[in-house]
Amino acid sequence: MKTVVKILISVAILAGGVFLMQVLASFKTDPPVRQPQIRPKFVQAQVVQLSDIPASVSAFGRISSAQPISLISEVNGEMQSGNIAPVDLAQASIGPGMAVYSRYSNILEPNGQRLTVRTALHIINQ
Repeated sequence: MKTVVKILISVAILAGGVFLMQVLASFKTDPPVRQPQIRPKFVQAQVVQLSDIPASVSAFGRISSAQPISLISEVNGEMQSGNIAPVDLAQASIGPGMAVYSRYSNILEPNGQRLTVRTALHIINQ
């Protein structure tokens, strides 16, 4: 008998909680709907003409660059004011930076070793 009473009390408390939740949820008003803002584009694109560069290889083996190669940003310019807090700018740049990194199957450092994710993140956060 005691177990039946305990179960009934538990069910009554749960049912009361669900009922109270429904009552409180009915008092909530929907937020006003804002119209999407049309933002001007600050980036200008320039058409680049690709051309073939003839190259001939007269030896076999591993080749390396005559000059050091470094990763550079794909877009130059200044940051425009936006809704990103200055504290969050480093975190906001990780996604686009890793998108560039993951676009290629193999990225090499100037010494010929494969660029690690840790090094890429260090370069992105500079």
